[in-house]
Amino acid sequence: MDDQRAVFLTKAEASRLIGCASHDYRPLIIAALQTGMRQGELQTMTWAWVDFKQKVISIPPESTKTNKARYVPVSNTMLDVLTARWKVHEEGVPHVLVQGSRWWLWDSFRVAALRANVGHVRFHDLRHTAASWMVQAGVDLYRVAKILGHSSQVMTQRYAHLQPGHLTDAIQHLNLELPQEFEHFGISTAGKTKHPRGPKGKKG
Repeated sequence: MDDQRAVFLTKAEASRLIGCASHDYRPLIIAALQTGMRQGELQTMTWAWVDFKQKVISIPPESTKTNKARYVPVSNTMLDVLTARWKVHEEGVPHVLVQGSRWWLWDSFRVAALRANVGHVRFHDLRHTAASWMVQAGVDLYRVAKILGHSSQVMTQRYAHLQPGHLTDAIQHLNLELPQEFEHFGISTAGKTKHPRGPKGKKG
């Protein structure tokens, strides 16, 4: 199960992080933010996974945490990154993104995060960030779960509170047309009651 600690970056913080990363490391950070893929999936991604025409990354089952194939749509930003990487890739090198030891990658991220003043963030939090941005933009949790490859909807529920008005919209389905006698109390039966704005603080 993914870590329950769901820390995510704002877009301004993400831009700072990318800007503070080394030139070689930036594509990996951008890819994490644009796909929500796990670090291991990004490190092992090969050109055979990338379909430029269909704009999709096909992750084989042996490379996923759930051992199930997953298809990740490619955003316009991610397409730009993939295109740039393809132009400079070396013949015979199958991997798309930067290669290096686990510790080198960890150190590179820590340095970039500290420089960007987001030292509390880990690489895995970029996956949380991608999910959070999608939910905040109104993408439903089912589609977010499919993109992230969650084995259970429970894992995606941690982002539910970020949905715009997700509880307010739900409660509105309970509205009723009230009997006319309620108008005696100043309640409109046509749903046009003037509601108080709430308590106002006194000026000092």
